[in-house]
Amino acid sequence: MGAGGYYAVRRCRRLWNRFREDPLLLRRRVHCALEALRSLDGVAADRIAAIGFCFGGMAVLELARSGARLNALSSFHGILTTQVRATRGSVRARVLAATGARDPLVPDEQVQAFQQEMSEACADWHLLVHGQALHSYTNCDVGQLDDPGMVYDPFAHELSWSALVSFLSTSLWPERARQD
Repeated sequence: MGAGGYYAVRRCRRLWNRFREDPLLLRRRVHCALEALRSLDGVAADRIAAIGFCFGGMAVLELARSGARLNALSSFHGILTTQVRATRGSVRARVLAATGARDPLVPDEQVQAFQQEMSEACADWHLLVHGQALHSYTNCDVGQLDDPGMVYDPFAHELSWSALVSFLSTSLWPERARQD
């Protein structure tokens, strides 16, 4: 990675840390984006979902914790824990989180803490853990970062995508859900 890329990564990490340390700031920013989306012509305000990868995954989980009005959200290899946990009944959206069991940024303690937090909040949550996946497993270009903790995993990527499609279908159009 050249000097420009190195400095860009350092700047991104500083910004990421700022939002990690102040989740209420992140919630306000993401909520503004949600409200901007909701105000657009042609948007079905009663059928909105949020999807995030990595930082975006952390951001959509903060949106859920804030009690935002949306049907569903999904986080892929996002940080699962927060400094401001969800309270009982605050998570209105159905939640799907997908992570890699070998992700060095999301150790097992975070996965367990997330499960406990969502259960205590009485959220409708679902967790997909890929046994061999590391961080950024959905990013086919992540190898360019030359970070051994980030590796593309095509199987985990495809499985996550399939789960997302089904999750969104049943969350946004419950009337189409299978009635077996």
